[in-house]
Amino acid sequence: MSDVCQGTVIGDVHKAQPPQVYQNAQQNYAFQGHPSSPVQGAAIQAPVQNQWSYELLGCFQDSGSCLESFFCEVCQVSRQYNALHNNTNEINWAAMGGSVLIDASAYAPLSHCFLLWHVRHNLRQKYNIAGSPMGDATVALCCGPCAVAQQYRELAHRGEWSGACCATAPRPLPVEMGQVE
Repeated sequence: MSDVCQGTVIGDVHKAQPPQVYQNAQQNYAFQGHPSSPVQGAAIQAPVQNQWSYELLGCFQDSGSCLESFFCEVCQVSRQYNALHNNTNEINWAAMGGSVLIDASAYAPLSHCFLLWHVRHNLRQKYNIAGSPMGDATVALCCGPCAVAQQYRELAHRGEWSGACCATAPRPLPVEMGQVE
């Protein structure tokens, strides 16, 4: 008999049993709490998501990041890209130049918004920050400079300061009462 379908003979009738791979799949399906599960109703805990360390509209917490993101937005987004992907706090000239050229030729900040969305989305994924890709797109499109400032402060808070053209690293968050430094 083949390895694929093992079975038992009952009288003159051969009763086939599912292969082991199929049985393992059934057990995994049952474990996930599906109706055929022997552990039906068992709750599976979702991983806890972090929150942003700084508010989206928190420019008054750190005026340097606000000025940097308003006047040097494309440069700062390219720095954040480099901080996340290349572990350096320098301007990514290819990302910045490409974004400026495409935006100028289209008479709209399309590629800049896409680059901002990409950086924000990757930052959220890397640090397991609550949100959604659609929320990231909305923030990138409607609140660009505020999003860049928030990401700037978040990266600095997480030890990956993206560098700046006209600002210094933001001050760390105050330690809450009862926490040990």
